[in-house]
Amino acid sequence: MNIEQLKYMVEIGKTGSLKEAADNLHITLPALSQSIKNLEKELNIIIFHRSRRGSIPTEEGHRLIEKANSALLKIQEFMDEAEAYTNTMNGEIKIATYPGPMELLVHLITEIKREYPNIKASVYENSTEYIIDKVLDGEVDVGFITYTEKEEKSIGTWYLKSY
Repeated sequence: MNIEQLKYMVEIGKTGSLKEAADNLHITLPALSQSIKNLEKELNIIIFHRSRRGSIPTEEGHRLIEKANSALLKIQEFMDEAEAYTNTMNGEIKIATYPGPMELLVHLITEIKREYPNIKASVYENSTEYIIDKVLDGEVDVGFITYTEKEEKSIGTWYLKSY
């Protein structure tokens, strides 16, 4: 028995159809059918009554499907936790800002680095126009800008012309 067979069993139980389950699982109908037959032979039990109207779990099949579903949930919890231990975030984030929020950004980046030590962070200070250009060019991931109400209209116009 393998995890895939448990997934197959649960999906057939949900759909009541080998064909629909095969479609949902992105495998061929003969492969699914053979896998379930092998599982039934290995366990020496009939899990599904098959007919032209579908695949109906036997009484034992119902109980085994419930157990398989519980096992799959536990396996997924296990995989998620294992991934959390091994999936260290890495990469780089580039931030451009006007000089004002630098202290706040340094604090934020320190917190991020504490939780994700493999993250590289770069912070650049410059003018609003420079920041917008760098964000639009994809050279900077995040840009913080400041502007007055008077500048708001020209930034909007400038942004539309640049884009």
